[in-house]
Amino acid sequence: MQSYTIRQVAQHSRPDDCWIVIDGAVIDCSKYLQEHPGGPLSITAFAGKDCSLEFNTVHKKDLMEKFQDLVIGTLVEGIPMSEVEKHREPDDCWVVINGMVVDVTKYQHDHPGGVIALTAFGGTDCSLEFNTCHAKSLLEEEAGQYVLGPVLVQKKRRKSRRPTGAGAGGGGLSMSEVAKHTSRTDCWVVVNGFVLNVTEFLPQHPGGEAAIMQYAGKDASEEWNMIHQPEVLEKYGGKYIVGKLGAGVATSEGATTLTLDEVAKHNAKDDCWIVVNKMVYNVTEFLAVHPGGEAAIMAHAGRDASEQWNMIHPADTMEKYGKKYEVGELGSSMGGGSGGGSGVLDEDEVAKHTGEDDCWVIINGKVYDVTKWLPLHPGGVAAIMAYAGKDASEQFNMIHPEGTLEKHGKKYLVGDLGSVPAGASVANNLAEPLLQKAIPNEHWLLSVLHFKNGFLY
Repeated sequence: MQSYTIRQVAQHSRPDDCWIVIDGAVIDCSKYLQEHPGGPLSITAFAGKDCSLEFNTVHKKDLMEKFQDLVIGTLVEGIPMSEVEKHREPDDCWVVINGMVVDVTKYQHDHPGGVIALTAFGGTDCSLEFNTCHAKSLLEEEAGQYVLGPVLVQKKRRKSRRPTGAGAGGGGLSMSEVAKHTSRTDCWVVVNGFVLNVTEFLPQHPGGEAAIMQYAGKDASEEWNMIHQPEVLEKYGGKYIVGKLGAGVATSEGATTLTLDEVAKHNAKDDCWIVVNKMVYNVTEFLAVHPGGEAAIMAHAGRDASEQWNMIHPADTMEKYGKKYEVGELGSSMGGGSGGGSGVLDEDEVAKHTGEDDCWVIINGKVYDVTKWLPLHPGGVAAIMAYAGKDASEQFNMIHPEGTLEKHGKKYLVGDLGSVPAGASVANNLAEPLLQKAIPNEHWLLSVLHFKNGFLY
């Protein structure tokens, strides 16, 4: 049976085309109106809407069993992407824009940018392309009647990490290892795949020691998530993280696990690491340009500074702008291997991709391969090619809404700047810190910024 969203049902709100929803069933009442004992008006008043409450208030539940011939489908929350992909022809063209499925079949000939600008994206998500040259509100203002409903995002169940097994090598943090730490003087728990040593936190826990001790040496993820917001662990739990469940202590000869003990070794001005929200950063090069001075950072050198950082910075500041300082996630492995190229996505690697047939750019700490997007870019190929192999963050952010590429550019993402592509090895020399050109305070430079061809330079 056909599935419909409430937006699709709402398009049938006239007496000669009257759909309603009752208990999840979509019903076409157009031909039944005159037969209704209560008169047509009591149905048309709810045309295009869900009238389950009103129906059940005055009718018996089993009444609808007599009118199954009027049922044309079922109500669904959204449309799966697999369904959208079936509608990619000019005479049957659906696209996804900012999470909404839009049937542009009848609209394409009225589109100011021409038919091809729409049909080129038939059956795909073109949010990035839309947001590049349109205001977000334009969709509802100009084409709201063509919106079919939200695209259905498949929710993935969180899977607990399992022990890697004796034959897996690496001797990772398994549940059997966690189970050895069950006392008040040595208490470990697992939360969302992370192993935490909460021994020092026991006397500070607002719910008392017993609330934690009943999960000592166990996985407390389910119980934790029932009473805590997701960001609580990220903001305040970093200092207690031992590592990841199932993560190897050493992935290769000479490799090092990023534990707090390892971070603590880097506490000098010429070698300064800190932890912010479970991520380890090498801020050595940033000390000299920090607006708050070196001392503000050095006070937390070699330690977890999450709590202090989050008190005075907007959420996600480090995650958005500190990518180039990242050493790795607390509990992950670094180093090891021997010789050869590092395989790191650094500026030198990005600079190798500068042709129209191989074009990479850096935006907000992430590397994108925009080769296939060049001919589709509303601003033309040249606007992107001017920054091929370079960091175009400032220029991009000047003319695009915040989060546009992060939300809609995943199809072009190569990886985070400073990360290691799958299969590559990382030598002991970590990726060179790339925030040497970091702006101490973005407001100090406003007077020297100029515009050229629509870009900031």
